[in-house]
Amino acid sequence: MIIFLYGQDDYRSKLKLKEIIEEYKKLYKSKASFESFNAENLDFNDFKDIVSQGSIFSEKKLIIINNVFSNNIFQEMFLKESKRFLETKDTILFYEEGPVKKGKLFNFFEKNAKSQEFKLLEGKVLLNWAEREFKKHGVSIEEFALRKIIDLIGNNLWLLSNEIKKISSYKKEGIVCEEDINLFIKPKIEVGIFQVIDAIASKDKKRALSLAHKYLEGGEPALMLFSMIRFQFKNILAAKDLGDNNIDRLRKEANISFFPAKKAIMLSKEFSLEELKKIYWKLFQIDFDIKTGKVDPIAALDLLIAEV
Repeated sequence: MIIFLYGQDDYRSKLKLKEIIEEYKKLYKSKASFESFNAENLDFNDFKDIVSQGSIFSEKKLIIINNVFSNNIFQEMFLKESKRFLETKDTILFYEEGPVKKGKLFNFFEKNAKSQEFKLLEGKVLLNWAEREFKKHGVSIEEFALRKIIDLIGNNLWLLSNEIKKISSYKKEGIVCEEDINLFIKPKIEVGIFQVIDAIASKDKKRALSLAHKYLEGGEPALMLFSMIRFQFKNILAAKDLGDNNIDRLRKEANISFFPAKKAIMLSKEFSLEELKKIYWKLFQIDFDIKTGKVDPIAALDLLIAEV
């Protein structure tokens, strides 16, 4: 079976990926039957061998391939031998973040895989999502307050879910009002994040670490800071990939506001495309390790800054 998860909303797509992994681990206890790879550096023949090898525990394997659209040779060879992968008893899951260029491989997935696209939430759908999140934590929210939190944060679900959790924990029960939103949410929260990224871009690791820990000392969780850095690097990579310094085009492509689009274009000039791809993949790996409990978020943040 082949599964294809993709889309710009990496919060919901990551939750789906995590759900699939957890369900698999409940069914099959052996770690040897679970593999995860970055397609950018994956040799197709190595991948084929992994699929061909039977599990010594007679378990179905779960093989996750990230960023397959970054490897043209892998795509071509996969399509040539696609029949064998459609017939395997194992599950091959292709996970892709951000926009996907439609082509032969995309069409193959659409026709033959269990595909699910995660678009960025907008308008009423986003409001409904946020309202449900509050209800999950046992509180309700006034309509005006709900619209205000969306206006201040937008559709970054990593940040939005974290703020909802904090406000709900404070309120505990009852109805969240505008005063509760004003108490917790600081407009232009991206400014502090970009200070950290500015320091990373200028290769000033000492300053980047200092700014990051100052941010954490203000009471913000490391996971939120890490998620925001990752979100902004995704915008920087998108700006670099577009390469035309067109703020309006980037805003439309990445679905972001003017300020982060402008900063992303400015910062994209400090990195090569290859550097940004490597940084983004490192962020992806660390994010996966954090969410699977392999590494502490603060330690992961320090490691990221030290290695970039």
